[in-house]
Amino acid sequence: MKRLIMIAFIITTQIVLANKKVYLLTWGGTQTFTGAGHSSIAFEDSNKYHYYSHYPKKVGGNLDTVLCEMEALLNVDSAIGIQLESPDLVIEFEVTDEEFYKMKRVAKKKATKRWTLFLFNCSDFVKCAFKKTDYDLGYAFLISTPYELIDDINAHNVDAFQKGRIKSIRGQLVLYLKKEPRTVPYTLARFFGLKKR
Repeated sequence: MKRLIMIAFIITTQIVLANKKVYLLTWGGTQTFTGAGHSSIAFEDSNKYHYYSHYPKKVGGNLDTVLCEMEALLNVDSAIGIQLESPDLVIEFEVTDEEFYKMKRVAKKKATKRWTLFLFNCSDFVKCAFKKTDYDLGYAFLISTPYELIDDINAHNVDAFQKGRIKSIRGQLVLYLKKEPRTVPYTLARFFGLKKR
């Protein structure tokens, strides 16, 4: 009987202390008006995905929804007509329970904040949540874009990739970086009307 209680205790402890998963979804520049692409975040909890996507009000505003399947998560933005396709890249991060709940609180609070290109765009929104972790998502000069975000994740988290704490579950990070243009100059040119779509 003692053995059964001990086994039950160990299993329960492992479940409680198990790392949680957070997903970064990224779209390429060709799918968005600004040419910068888009980033959003999802939290996997009890076999559901709590999804946050931070858009300008004129495009669709902020999404804060719960989805039951990964397939629904991958297609929600395109299903409501904000994106043309599902994300080019989905990166999975392992976080502790404490980090997970802190990140969710930040995302919930920041999801109500107004989108602005230079001060609080989609990449800035994602970075705010990740500030509650040990991951280094970089610091962008002037404007934060999904390209710079992915480039910083790739450059500053080598150990986490090697240990499997960060992994790409859709698309390839290196290919994404190779095919995406340097989006800061491209986005600024579009913003100031110097580049036509």
